[in-house]
Order: sequence, then C-alpha cells, then structure tokens
Amino acid sequence: MTETPSTETPGKVGQRIGLIGAGRMGTGIGISLLRHGTELHIKVNRTRVGAERLTGMGAHEHTAISELARHVSAVVLSLPSSCEVEEVCLGQHGLFAHLPRQSLILDCTTSYPASTLTLAEQAKKHALHFIDAPVTRSPEQAEQGRLNAIVGSDQNTFPMAARVLTTFCENIVHVGDIGQGHKLKLVYNSMTMGMAAVVAE
Repeated sequence: MTETPSTETPGKVGQRIGLIGAGRMGTGIGISLLRHGTELHIKVNRTRVGAERLTGMGAHEHTAISELARHVSAVVLSLPSSCEVEEVCLGQHGLFAHLPRQSLILDCTTSYPASTLTLAEQAKKHALHFIDAPVTRSPEQAEQGRLNAIVGSDQNTFPMAARVLTTFCENIVHVGDIGQGHKLKLVYNSMTMGMAAVVAE
C-alpha cells in the first residue's frame, strides 16, 4: 500500500483532461482541475448547474463522448454507478472506441469491482489504461482539492494517475491492482453506514 499525500500545492498539470459527470462531486473535481491549469473538456450534462459553472470558468463542453475523446489524453469519471461507467466506455460511441492509444481513464465513481475488472480488460484491448480511483469526502472538499483517493492500479500506471489525482486530492493511497480501490471503497461505505446506524441508535 502506497500513500501519496498532497502536502504542497502542485504545479500546473498542463494536460487536456476530460470530465464526464458534472454533478456536485464532479463539478468540484472539475473546478480543482481548472485551478491547476488543466485544459478541461466536459460532456454535456442534463443537470446544467455544474456544467455552466465549469464552462463559465473556461471548460470546453461537448455534445458527444466521441467528440470529447478526440481532444484529451485522460478522462475522469464521476458518475452515479457502474451502469453509467459502462455506458460511457463501451460501444461504438464510447470512450474505448475513440480515445487515443495509451490514454488514461480514472474511474472516481463508487463502482462494482467485477465491472471494473471487466472494463480494465476491455481497455487493454484498445491500448488504454483504466484504473479505479474512488474518492471520499464532500463536494466542497473536491472544490478545495482535498479529497482522498483509493487507487487500484498497476505500478507503472500509478504515477501517471497520481499526477492527475493530485490536483483534486489531498491524500492518494495506492491499495493494489485494478479493482482493489473499488473493493475498499465498498468496505469504507459499509463501515460508515454502520457507524451512522450506531450513532442514530
């Protein structure tokens, strides 16, 4: 287990990064990415509040995933569940079909580990890197760049992922191979709900 604390303000990322999922957490992540000099590209969101905040700060908005994919070398996913992650990754209009080879996909969603492993295998066939990086803390802390990330990745890909995660995370913990991040996030959620139930009781 490797922990990478973000104790100093990182330099500019200098990357073109995509963000899919401009809900409350995703919007906070996008604001932190923009603050660190990222050229941010977002997919049109049905809920306009977050998208309008991000475009107002300089993000580029696209109507299709395939269009977004042509402009970036990394994509951050902040979606409700594995179903939405699979939807944006797979198929003829998805990320896997349109991202440049060797691009990075960071799934910050709380996803099912089995789905994550399947997607990672599919990504390899397209010469892409898919890692799980679920986050903890609040949307407000996302805006401040103070989230915690629990990362499942191989050793070679982790430094590339950490470079992006550092822009919106205070602590980045590498917990093992693909899927391990999402496994531990589910354990974390179970523990949190258990403690909340005890307090309520």
